[in-house]
Amino acid sequence: MSPPRSSVPSEHPLPAADASYAGQLAGVVAQGCGILRERGGELACMRWAEVLWQYALVDEAGGRHDYGVILPLQPSDVDEAVSVATAPAVRLALALAAVHAARPKTIRELLLTDVDPGNRRLIIAGRIRPLDDLTHDTARVWLDYRRTRWPNTANPHLIVSQQSAMETGPVSSVWLTNAFRGRTATLERLRVDRQLDEALVRGPDPLHLASVFGLDEKTAIRYTNAASQLLQSTAEQCSPNGSGDSWHRA
Repeated sequence: MSPPRSSVPSEHPLPAADASYAGQLAGVVAQGCGILRERGGELACMRWAEVLWQYALVDEAGGRHDYGVILPLQPSDVDEAVSVATAPAVRLALALAAVHAARPKTIRELLLTDVDPGNRRLIIAGRIRPLDDLTHDTARVWLDYRRTRWPNTANPHLIVSQQSAMETGPVSSVWLTNAFRGRTATLERLRVDRQLDEALVRGPDPLHLASVFGLDEKTAIRYTNAASQLLQSTAEQCSPNGSGDSWHRA
């Protein structure tokens, strides 16, 4: 379902290159409109759409895309990513991105010594993190498969492929991300969604985000600003008098 045509600011259309982003934005607009039509009618829906589309304007003067709101993934997008992650290595990569917000490059460069299932800890980008049940179980399945498939490999990296098992370097970016090609929920998008979800659930606190994910100040503030804008605009649009109940992400 696309947003009402009159809801999209035609004087600021998104370029063709941003079709994927625009599609995701349209999904959020449609989701919000479904609720707002029940509470405030068509006008409330149009105001909601206007808010989000304004956040997505392209900063042409700076020559870059400066989106004010980082949009959350839809549950169906995440489910699709899980369904295509059938190989043990890919499932581990998905858990590392979706639970620990690890970058694809960081995942490729993880070493065997960075994962300690016995002590339930994980080292990502030099930071020690507790190993949750999902990542713990997924890592054990992968490590068992790795030992059986390549018992004599000298590659020190956690994730190896048929080719990299005969070498000492990390797997290629294409190999790691190939299963998610053409999907909305790529490893990078899952990483971003995890950090946004933390900001939405725990509240827009840049210090908390920096502590949990090791973000720099500017990046942590960007996520908290995005969460604040989403929470504030949703609360305003869902309240008949502009100050009522807020609608939180499911």
